[in-house]
Amino acid sequence: MAKLLDAVASWQTLLVALALYGFAPGFVLRLLVRLYPKQDPRRTELVAELYAVPRLSRPFWVADALAAVLIEGLPRRIKAVQDRRREKKLKSARKKDATGREPKQEAERPYPSDEGREAAPRGWGLPESHLLPDAVAALVDDELTLAAQNRASAHLTRCQACAFEVATQRHRRSPGN
Repeated sequence: MAKLLDAVASWQTLLVALALYGFAPGFVLRLLVRLYPKQDPRRTELVAELYAVPRLSRPFWVADALAAVLIEGLPRRIKAVQDRRREKKLKSARKKDATGREPKQEAERPYPSDEGREAAPRGWGLPESHLLPDAVAALVDDELTLAAQNRASAHLTRCQACAFEVATQRHRRSPGN
């Protein structure tokens, strides 16, 4: 029994706990948000949301955020890189065009995931992503900070999919169900 207590109370265990619950979630999340394009407001939102999550839940919240980052952020980042490369080629083509004619430019279109819906006017005018499942649950349970609750409410006025998800969660948690 004494060896077990010594193992639990050892400095190695303390360092692992400090890394797992203190340093690692913020560090890993900051690496993950780099998958979003540079001006995407979701980068700062995710980091801000991390500190609203209780410390013991942060490693699990970051693991959940990984899925959202890979599904939402990575395609946007790839699209942004492709757009930058295309723009660079167009600029170099303009310089090389000795005839003075402007080369044809492709019309800008929103991100592929946002086709068919209007981009929400926020931040830098980029399309808005959906609320994470944890944010929906926290909103339904009234666990969000006032600022986060205001952002979520503003999002719900513009996004029918998220409003439906919140309504569904509220219905599921109602006493009759």
